[in-house]
Amino acid sequence: TTVERSYEDWLPSANVAIDLTSNLIGRLSAARVMSRPSYGQLIPSASVNAVIRTGSASNPFLDPIRANTFDAALEWYFAPGSLLSVAYFHKDIETYIQNTNQLVPFRDLNLPLSLLSNSTASPDELFNFSRSNNTPGGPLSGVEVNLQLPLRFLPGFLSNLGVLGNFTRVRSNINYILQTDPATGQPTLARTAPLVGLSPETASGTVYYEDDRFSIRSTVNYRAGYLTGIPGPQDSDANGATSSIFVDASASYNINENIKLIAEVSNITNEQNNLYTDTMRQDPLYTSYFGRTFALAVNFQF
Repeated sequence: TTVERSYEDWLPSANVAIDLTSNLIGRLSAARVMSRPSYGQLIPSASVNAVIRTGSASNPFLDPIRANTFDAALEWYFAPGSLLSVAYFHKDIETYIQNTNQLVPFRDLNLPLSLLSNSTASPDELFNFSRSNNTPGGPLSGVEVNLQLPLRFLPGFLSNLGVLGNFTRVRSNINYILQTDPATGQPTLARTAPLVGLSPETASGTVYYEDDRFSIRSTVNYRAGYLTGIPGPQDSDANGATSSIFVDASASYNINENIKLIAEVSNITNEQNNLYTDTMRQDPLYTSYFGRTFALAVNFQF
């Protein structure tokens, strides 16, 4: 099957930086943005399970995800190599892509009747059919704080210490269409929920030591729980993942100007990823163990 499709988008953007003082900068930006559907969502294909009366299809006529964005930030460079910044961002997601479900007689799916062979299903029976469609999106806004602070004011070797920090808080309200009328295509069941895959809070912190020869740092990354799919299986409003904290560390030593030794450890605490179904009950789905990762490397420069 061959499907031809084209579209055009006008994507203006503007960025303004204002030197409010010698060490304080204000930034403003606005843009029209888009994100194309994945190739898997565009393939003109469909499949059915005649035994349990279900089916699914991709959609080669999908529009991209389109949004208008606005950002505002203040950056304070209060010392050499130091930064404290606060940013606000807002995105108006006009179009979104999700799977919607319809109860449709099989003969109305325009699929070969031969797909019902070796089953008891008839062409007039209703199938729960899922298809990728464009749906209304919703607003997304948040605040981000960043800190970069070398501790040069400390005495002796302690002046080589430093800290990095980041915190982001996001809120979103996406309009999810759960079911549509097969005749009109109008929504018959919908709900508003946060954007799938987006944590409402994330944070990271790094402590480091760095001189001419030796460098070592450790980073802690926190991610609040988030939704992974809407809706969930039968009798479940959504699937989600619980919060997680990952700890990493790395060190390097310059033997000379040309050779550097590097050591890294990822997921020191052996953190795991816990997935669940239903936001109220949080019934366990499965747990992923990533394990610790150790790496040694030698860097040569000539």
